[in-house]
Amino acid sequence: MIPQTFACSRDGLAAVLLGGYDGAGSWSIAAPQIRGDDEQLLVETHEGLHHELQSSTGYGLVAALSARLSGRGVSRYRLREVFHEMVVRSRQVHEVFATTLAAGVVGVDLTRRLLSDNTDYTGHLETGLRLAGPGVPEPRRATVAAAVLRCCMAPAGVSTLISSGFRRLSREHLAADDLTPDVRLDRFRAARAGPELGRMVRDLAGAPEGELMRATYEHARHVLDRVGLPSVAWADQAEVAEALRAAVGAVDTDLAARLNIVTGRRPLLDDGLEYDRQKVVLRDRLPAEVSILTDAEQASRSFGGSFVCAVWMRRDVLAKQFRLPATPPLPDLVAALIDGGGTEPVVRLGLLPDGMTPGEVQTWLGPVPVVALTTHLTLAAPEADALLRRSSPVLVLMDLPVAWHVADWLRQGATVRLAPTPLDSPFGGVELWLAVFAIDRRPGLRFLAVGGKVGVSVLLERLRQRHGERLVIDGALLSTEASVVNAVLTRVFDTWHVFDQDAVE
Repeated sequence: MIPQTFACSRDGLAAVLLGGYDGAGSWSIAAPQIRGDDEQLLVETHEGLHHELQSSTGYGLVAALSARLSGRGVSRYRLREVFHEMVVRSRQVHEVFATTLAAGVVGVDLTRRLLSDNTDYTGHLETGLRLAGPGVPEPRRATVAAAVLRCCMAPAGVSTLISSGFRRLSREHLAADDLTPDVRLDRFRAARAGPELGRMVRDLAGAPEGELMRATYEHARHVLDRVGLPSVAWADQAEVAEALRAAVGAVDTDLAARLNIVTGRRPLLDDGLEYDRQKVVLRDRLPAEVSILTDAEQASRSFGGSFVCAVWMRRDVLAKQFRLPATPPLPDLVAALIDGGGTEPVVRLGLLPDGMTPGEVQTWLGPVPVVALTTHLTLAAPEADALLRRSSPVLVLMDLPVAWHVADWLRQGATVRLAPTPLDSPFGGVELWLAVFAIDRRPGLRFLAVGGKVGVSVLLERLRQRHGERLVIDGALLSTEASVVNAVLTRVFDTWHVFDQDAVE
């Protein structure tokens, strides 16, 4: 399911969703709907930019953290209402920001062509480009727009919201115009500040992007101040972020300890709020047909071929990917053979005898090769780890935050190898990439992270920046197991609902 908090659609029709950002934790792309590399780059970048704006501005962070805290049981219903109200009041600013800055990456002319039949998003683009005023060259327009829109998401009243605390925060606190980003944007445009801003930008020709952004932000702040809508000063953003961390700590010390709040244009390369997770939605969940296997020969005939894929997965992991039947009842840890339904839109699961390891399944089935598949979340359970520990290879779909676990492996002194590779996507227009990780302490495991081209590129860039040569790029990592990985991924692409790093959320 594509989140529709901030949804990106073709032709303005919700029925043709291309991607979405949930406003609180992750963004998604709809792999089967994407038409070619250019549209994929635009959609992936657009959704990631929603994340950037939400996770690096005071208003966006209060909204996102309200959703996060609600999901963790803090004032569950009231903070969920706060989140939805803040989304409604910032939707235009979000869409203008994401569309305009994505055009800066994809190219303005190409973006206009891609959006030619979409009046809503064309309008967002033109609104953003006009913020800079006349005569400002294209590469600088996106920077100027970003600064103005970030100022719209930084009302001075956000400090009052934070100081009141999340246990008192309610929708009634959000009604004032000076707190509403979309009203702030409308008032900025009505002030006709474009020519004055354009002159300032031209005077800063050749200045570094950071200097231009700060000057533009402060200019926007003064324009909004003149119309009675005060804003957080550029220099005070870090102070607001620290106050926000303290407010979160007052109700949830665990979440507060994990916050890495950023105030510059860097969130895609940071773990702020653990938001750096992209979802790739392959299809709606398929129904699962479950049988109990007791006869090895019949199981081999029914699920075999060039290989048999055997899964060891938590029941809730399977329930996230498939629509499981009420009967037969499934154990907490499911060991099963898996296959698609051929021409039927169904997944077939054949339950294996209790307690089997991959080696025992191979012996039971005979000559047909057995490939073991699990997920990172499942592997964290001692029961699953005990069954899989001595097997090789075991392919592990990464459904927990990749960057955090790579850092943790390296912290423990492990040697971590990485091999990125493009995939032959079964969905035609979308380009998917695979990042394979191996750690010397568990040589039988191959951790697989699948994502869109932009999402995986961002992940790898962050890992390289953080860990340098401690992370070994090894193109030969897949040389002996490429056929096994390809076979299993084909099975996964035929049956899975979504790739993400959100465990069972």
